[in-house]
Amino acid sequence: MLAVILAVGLSACASKPRFNESTPIYSGTQPVTSLFIYSFLDVREQSLGKNFLRELERQLKDELSSHGVQSRQLSSLDSPYMASFSLGSTQTGYLRTGISVPVAEVIQDNASVESASGASHRLVMFPKLIHRYGDGPPIYEVNWDLIDLRTGRLNWSVTSSTMHGVWLHNDEKPVERAQLMVQGIIEQMKIGRVLK
Repeated sequence: MLAVILAVGLSACASKPRFNESTPIYSGTQPVTSLFIYSFLDVREQSLGKNFLRELERQLKDELSSHGVQSRQLSSLDSPYMASFSLGSTQTGYLRTGISVPVAEVIQDNASVESASGASHRLVMFPKLIHRYGDGPPIYEVNWDLIDLRTGRLNWSVTSSTMHGVWLHNDEKPVERAQLMVQGIIEQMKIGRVLK
């Protein structure tokens, strides 16, 4: 009996992400037909897990495709710009560190590839914050910004907040965790009229 309780207690827990109190409505005039996705989540790969990140990319691509939106993703650490950049950690407050991530530079350096892709929009996924309350599991906040590539305007933006409890290692249950994240963002995109 103790072994069962211990096994349940040590398993990873994840939650469906929570989003802004009210989901903004897509403000663009051009329909979202294809996306070039920049994922900066890999700068937190050690916390989130490599298998989770791979699964998130796969599931998001499949789910967008099922809604008629083609996508291509570039993980920031795979970009040529980041190959020559060192992510430095800086102290941002008591027991908190931050890293400087060259988001604009990665996007600018990839402009020709993005343009050749024919994408109508850019989706930027950025790990805004990872924090803990006491001894509780970490909470991850991710910004999801949708930009119209024709106008360069931000048409839609939400922030997700999700709990991921890690007891043994960071990459527990990557399929299930990615599924919760993808379900959450797709639901928000439907509510916000990004997706039909």
